[in-house]
Order: sequence, then structure tokens, then C-alpha cells
Amino acid sequence: MSSAKAQKYFPNPINAINFSLPKSYEIPSNFQEEITGMVEISIRTKHIKIKTIWETLGKGTKKCHLNALRATVSTLLRTGHLDANTNSIKDVLANPDALENALSHILSRVDKNELQQNTAGTITTYLPPILEHNGIHIPELRADIKAVPEFTLSISESSMPLETQNFCKEIIQNLNVRADFLLSHAPLRAEAESILALAKKQKRNLTVRERAYVRQLGTVALFCAIECGGAPIRVENFLEIPINGPSAWLNVKSKDEYKLTVPANKTKNRKAIEVLIVARQEQYHDTVRWFLAKIRPLFFFDLTSSHEPGSKEHTRLIEAAAAQCSWLVPGIRNPDRFLPYTTFLSWFKRLMRNIVGLVCDPHNFRHGQASLLYHEYPERLEMISRRLGDHVKIVIQYYAWVHTELSMREGQNALVALISGWRRA
Repeated sequence: MSSAKAQKYFPNPINAINFSLPKSYEIPSNFQEEITGMVEISIRTKHIKIKTIWETLGKGTKKCHLNALRATVSTLLRTGHLDANTNSIKDVLANPDALENALSHILSRVDKNELQQNTAGTITTYLPPILEHNGIHIPELRADIKAVPEFTLSISESSMPLETQNFCKEIIQNLNVRADFLLSHAPLRAEAESILALAKKQKRNLTVRERAYVRQLGTVALFCAIECGGAPIRVENFLEIPINGPSAWLNVKSKDEYKLTVPANKTKNRKAIEVLIVARQEQYHDTVRWFLAKIRPLFFFDLTSSHEPGSKEHTRLIEAAAAQCSWLVPGIRNPDRFLPYTTFLSWFKRLMRNIVGLVCDPHNFRHGQASLLYHEYPERLEMISRRLGDHVKIVIQYYAWVHTELSMREGQNALVALISGWRRA
């Protein structure tokens, strides 16, 4: 190829790639074992007494903890706060003045472009929980770090609100939060069942207040079960689900399967969502069946008040009204319309906070699932976008929260692997 043709395809000047071998922290060997031990403690999430083992965070997070602690110790050595010949690093790590100076040194390196902001953000993000899990509590540390913009991890080209970013980050990093998120239908259903069981034991109908509360619990549990057991459809799609007639979106496929369909004209990418909600140990299918059998009829209870509550005629009228209603979740006052979004939103936020222990809104289920899937399967964007009913570009930009520093570290590890392979050759 002539130089003229080459210039056509490569109009910009090509510069040589400058690289240096990866830097390692200079830490005395007598500190290495103590650092490893502290990290083993900091990544623990829950102790299972019967099995006498700890559940721990993932390998990626463990590496982050290890690198953050090594970087901090290295900085304390550089700033003269830590003597290489001392027996333990914990006393210095518990000294607020020493840590303040170390963090100031890290900030100065960022300002001089000697250290990437993402690297500094990683160190300072993980440092407080590492220390706290090891019994070192410095009350002002988190607030002091949060006040420094250079220590804040950012997501480039993301339009996700900071609150949602933090929610997704918790789901990715914390196994307990992840379990609460993915199984959030279970405690909601259990709370409703306890109220139903008490009324049955006392041989009475639900009070007006109990009936309203059980309806709320059941509806939010249903949403969580469909989002995780089926697909993270938009809230608007959930509220618009018809279940009766030829245009029903939710149908019984078999004894252990529901088929959920969201038509193409209701999704952002104009591709229909078709998914099976299958009976399995997470009990998403069971929660859908439970809602249809026990909760949905309660929406029609007050519409048949001319008959004795609990009588055969009253029950028959409820069943008839439910069969005639198109919507999976009817409106409270007008079952000819589906439940309003604002009503559902207030139920969801309150019950998720009070019963499940998660502060989130319904849209977090899309963000959270997309983030988890993209974090674990970044190469399967098409699968994730189809599951969401959204475009690949939108998944990356708005929904797929990924820990920036983890992605950067994976890329660095890949580069180092190439360097190592070149050396062996």
C-alpha cells in the first residue's frame, strides 16, 4: 500500500505506545502477613455457625481491599509515620493524624498526575470499611474522604443518578444486599401470609386496614417476583399487564410455568419480551400463583358489600368480578382501570424500606439487574438488552453500572499478562 493510501485510512499521527513495567508497593515482608490477615477479615459478610465458615465478598473485591491497604501502608512508610521495623501496622492505622497526612500525600500525587484519580478513589473508598471491620473506628474518616472530589469514583458518560449508582454498587459488592434484592418478594409475601394466617386462626375476615395492607404487600411482592423471576420490565408495563382475554400478557403455560409477554410496541427497542416464569427454589412462580389466588380477589372485596362477607354468594361475586377484570393489578376504586403508578410507587418505596430493608424505587430493579448482569457477563450485551427490552447503547449508558476501578484493573491485568507472555517468548 502506498503512503498516500495509508494516510487516507490513518489521517491522524501514530505515536509509539510508551509503557513501563507495573509498579509494586515496597512493603517490608513483616507487614505482608498482617495485611493479608486484615483483608481476610474485611471481606467477611456473615458467619454461618453450623458450618463454622464465613461468607465472603468476591475475589475482585478482595483484590481491591488488598491493594487499598497495601497502598495505604506504603504511603504511611513514605510519609515517615510508619517505621519499617515496627511489629504491627495497626497502631499507625488507628492514628487519625497519620491517616490524614497519608491521604494528603495521595491527593498531592493525584494533583501532580503521578497517580490516577480512579486509583486514589479505589484506595480511599475501601479504606474505611477495611479499618472498621478490623476494629479500627475513626468517626470522621468517611466524611473527610467524601469531602474530597478527587477521591470520588465516577462513571464516565453515565446518566444514572448518584443514588442509583450507589445502590447498584452495593448489589455488586455486598452479597447480603444482593440476596435481599433478588429475593425481595419473599419477606413481603411472608408478612402478608402472617396477617392472613392470623385472621384464619381467629375465624374472621380481614379488617379494612388489614385488607389494604395485604393488598399492598402482595402487589409489591408480585412485582419483585416478576422482575427477578421473569424479566425486569418497566413499571408501566407491569401495571398494564392484562390477564384475561385473547390479548392477555400473562398466561398459564403449564402447571409449573407462566408465560409473560410484553408486545413489541410496548418496549423501547421494539422487540417483544417473551419469558417463562418457572417453578424453582426461589419461588418466583409460587408468588405469582399466590397473588392470583389469594391477593387479587381482595381488590374486589368491597365492590360486593351488599352480601355477607365470607358467604358463598359473596365469594361467587368476587370470583365473577375478578374474571371480568382485564388487569393483573386492578385499581382500588375503579377495577376497570389498572392501578395508578403514583399509588404503586408509594407502596413500593415504603414496603421495600420497612419490610425488605432496601431503600430503592421500582426503576432500581432495572438498574440493579442490568448492572449485575453486565458486571458478570460484559460480553453478553445482546442478552442483557433483550431481557430489558432496551437498546444495547442504552444498557451501557444508563443501566449497566460497572465498577470503574475493577474494569480498569482487569484491563491492566490483561496488559501485564501480554507483557509476561512477551518475556517468556
